[in-house]
Amino acid sequence: MITDLTVGTGRFNLAQGTLGALMGIAASISTIGTGYIDEVFGSGAGFIAVTIIALLATGLTSSSAPTVRRRSRSLKIGPAQARA
Repeated sequence: MITDLTVGTGRFNLAQGTLGALMGIAASISTIGTGYIDEVFGSGAGFIAVTIIALLATGLTSSSAPTVRRRSRSLKIGPAQARA
């Protein structure tokens, strides 16, 4: 997805590094938040909270991905690239 969004901009490495940093921050916040919910409400509530957040993230990604998918389909792929 990063490649599709940054084609021709020269910002691929910046986008990939930013996304990696954001994923690391999100992982640490998730651990802290889930630990708190587990302590206060129990492990079942912590699991449900993480599941809901994951489903929301999946929905957000799916709703924003069709523009990337349409752009990818319009790219011409030659026979040599199709075999690779």
